Amino acid sequence: MRLLLDTHALVWWWTDDRRLPEKARAAVAAPANTILVSAASMWEIATKHRLGKWPEVEALIARFDASLRRSRFVPLMVTITHARVAGGLDHPHRDPFDRMLAAQALSDDASIVSGDPVFASFGVGVVWACPLLERFQADRKRSARSSSLFWHVIHTLVRAAQRDHALVPRLRPPGSFRYAACRQVAGTGRHTRREHGAGRACPGPGSPC
Repeated sequence: MRLLLDTHALVWWWTDDRRLPEKARAAVAAPANTILVSAASMWEIATKHRLGKWPEVEALIARFDASLRRSRFVPLMVTITHARVAGGLDHPHRDPFDRMLAAQALSDDASIVSGDPVFASFGVGVVWACPLLERFQADRKRSARSSSLFWHVIHTLVRAAQRDHALVPRLRPPGSFRYAACRQVAGTGRHTRREHGAGRACPGPGSPC
């Protein structure tokens, strides 16, 4: 498979940035894939560095050619055909670098390794393409683990507190809206527990539920 690296994917590969997901890393590292790097990426890196938008790429600019050889990536020059296709793409996206990369991928039968979903709307095959979704899924898994631990601790504390308090809500994870309340039965020293429906507050000790 022929893969054309989007500029940020190229920089993140060379800097071993954790924002490049495993799916993209595996595709770039696969021996069977031919990895293309557009001259437009050098243009984009140099332009954004000059404008102060990407100061951390200064070292990459100086050793760009050497990094290409070391990585065994194939340079892809911008041709007249690429320019014609890029200028003629009927698409509202105006970024000249993205339009050129899309044109090169379409002209050279390559897929783009990118986290930018705009390339799919050009009709280009894309590897990766949705970092926000992957990040959301990873964050949701971490949140679920944290939430489980949180509610385990809370339940443990509440069970201990219920021995000493007349009125303690039985806490449950979000989505459960039933509460349990304890009330002391007057003159008996006993406590009874009764379930209250969603949105109803317990009337408190000594009051009929």
